Amino acid sequence: MTTRSLWQVSPSQIQVLEDYQLRDLMQALLWAEAVRCQANRSQVCVNQVLKAGDEGCDGESPAHSGSGDWMPVDMTCWQLKAGSAGEPAKLRGEVLKKIPRATLAAGGAYVVVASRASGKRQISARLKVLCAEASSAGLPIDKIRVYDCERLANWVNQFLNVAVRLTGFHEGLLLFEHWERLEQFAGKYHASDGVAKQIEAMERELNFASGGLRHLHIVGPPGVGKTRLALEIVRIPVLADLLVYFDSFRPDIVDLLASGRSAALHLTAPAGVVPRSGSDGSLRRQTTESSRQAAQRCRTRGILCAP
Repeated sequence: MTTRSLWQVSPSQIQVLEDYQLRDLMQALLWAEAVRCQANRSQVCVNQVLKAGDEGCDGESPAHSGSGDWMPVDMTCWQLKAGSAGEPAKLRGEVLKKIPRATLAAGGAYVVVASRASGKRQISARLKVLCAEASSAGLPIDKIRVYDCERLANWVNQFLNVAVRLTGFHEGLLLFEHWERLEQFAGKYHASDGVAKQIEAMERELNFASGGLRHLHIVGPPGVGKTRLALEIVRIPVLADLLVYFDSFRPDIVDLLASGRSAALHLTAPAGVVPRSGSDGSLRRQTTESSRQAAQRCRTRGILCAP
């Protein structure tokens, strides 16, 4: 098994998802995509109550100005169909329910995620049912989509922090919500005015949409708080929602950092590194050194963010 395959979700893993697993996955995926598209994350939601009276809508995403390859640029109603619930016969009447009908009538999009479906033929069979009913009701059909297991797997693999929810958390990997709950971070963080300004500056520069920084190296004597500083820098949703933390140097992590799609941004906070110059916890910007060079040069803790 290659290093890259260790971190990627396969269509077969998508096909066996239970209803609640598909909902959890789509919540994380839509949040991550909202960050990438600069959509309003607070308007992204997935209903976590199974068998609720949802009026034909399991999730919603807002209109945005980013790429619509995965999350449509228009206001979107999502229906999530795990297992046999996504069979063509069981989709009859779904597009005519209150929310899908209203969304399409208002110029929005309607996406059915049929996680067991696979291939163009099965997608076409489902689209045929949905589009026929929508057309008969006078609704536009050009913004109706069906996502099968292949498309969903490809989308999930755009985000390492989403993929690891299915591939498993390999040794040393943590999502932000787990990382911040480690015992060493239990106390409240108190930053000096100077450090607070540095944190704000780094948050701006590490923003995928507006910043130009892709590698940030935090240096300082042992115990000065380099890892805690890195944690505070990435607390903002635009970074935290895309984050995977690793706690020690490993060759497979280096390969992951070096892969262009998976490691678009990383922070390193090497344990026990004393800089030749500079004050405790100083931040050094790095925009020219390659990911592989940076990771190999310092046996390190670090963070991966994939936009």
